[in-house]
Amino acid sequence: MFQDFTIIVGTVGDGIWRSTDGGTSFGRARKPDDSPLNSVDTIVKGLGVDPFDPRHVIAGMGQNATPYSPIVGSTHAMWETYDGGATWSPIENFPVTEVWRIVWDTTTPGRYFVGTRPAAIHRTEDGGKTFERLPMQAEEFCRGIGITRITSITLQPDDPSTMLVTVEIGGVRVSFDRGDSWEQVMTDIASPPPNGAVFGVDGRMDCHYSRIIPGRGGDPDLYLVSTPDGLYSSEDRGKSWADWPVEQVFPAQYHRDIAVKIDDPDTIFVGVGDHTAGQEGAIVITRDRGKSWEVAELPDECNSPVWAFGLHASNPEVIVAATHQGMVFGSEDGGHTWEKYRREFTEIRQLCWLPN
Repeated sequence: MFQDFTIIVGTVGDGIWRSTDGGTSFGRARKPDDSPLNSVDTIVKGLGVDPFDPRHVIAGMGQNATPYSPIVGSTHAMWETYDGGATWSPIENFPVTEVWRIVWDTTTPGRYFVGTRPAAIHRTEDGGKTFERLPMQAEEFCRGIGITRITSITLQPDDPSTMLVTVEIGGVRVSFDRGDSWEQVMTDIASPPPNGAVFGVDGRMDCHYSRIIPGRGGDPDLYLVSTPDGLYSSEDRGKSWADWPVEQVFPAQYHRDIAVKIDDPDTIFVGVGDHTAGQEGAIVITRDRGKSWEVAELPDECNSPVWAFGLHASNPEVIVAATHQGMVFGSEDGGHTWEKYRREFTEIRQLCWLPN
């Protein structure tokens, strides 16, 4: 087992955990005074790794001053570390709310985007000293989960002025000017069975994750969005959408995170399971851009849907993945073989890895 990397895990109810030995052991996050960051109520919903400084990671937290989450155990909506997760300090200047996603512009140091609950997008140009709320429109409340939230922010890899954002429950937004203006897309689509037979029209607005996959050999870029009823795709910059079928190699097809292998955009990993709070899960993989699929041979049966992936450009072969109910798996050969880490957690919302 390769051990020269750090894994950071964000949980619901038990805060941030960190391993510096490739998953062999984990310890709790600390503040600079060595007091624990975590409490028994700490909620972590998002993690973002700075592409210009891999030791710099931001965690999106539930914030205990918002009326929507009165007791979630964090005094600030975002915390950051500059030492690979050893110690964490609050970002003082972010508005009081809950943070679900943090994504950097890979071309501009100091510029990153923050997605919140209720659903909104904020941008900083100065590394978190100031923030601007962008004019993306989304309902504050929705049927099913009550309060909307940003579940993914995806920037076009070679043109980060293009942004794809998913809202749960509220559909998909796209921007072509780094968030200065927005339009709603994926509003009129149909899905054939077996995918479309489960959650129907409401399910297709319940958007979980998005990815923009660069085209090859003259092919257009591929926009992907995951929903409870499957994946949807666009090859014309979001103008039109279609069902993007995942072969039923695993019978339960509730879809969560999408990961694209950094050095091979034809290889795509999708976390699936039986339901939001289900008891079954798997990683399904295509290595030919969706033409064929396989189920990853994990060393243990998943206890719930596979919820999140972590990748890093420093080594495209290393991939970490987590189930909703706290299991963590890792691969060091591009997803061909996997191991399960011994430590299990409370519910996991996001995880990442970074070089030591």
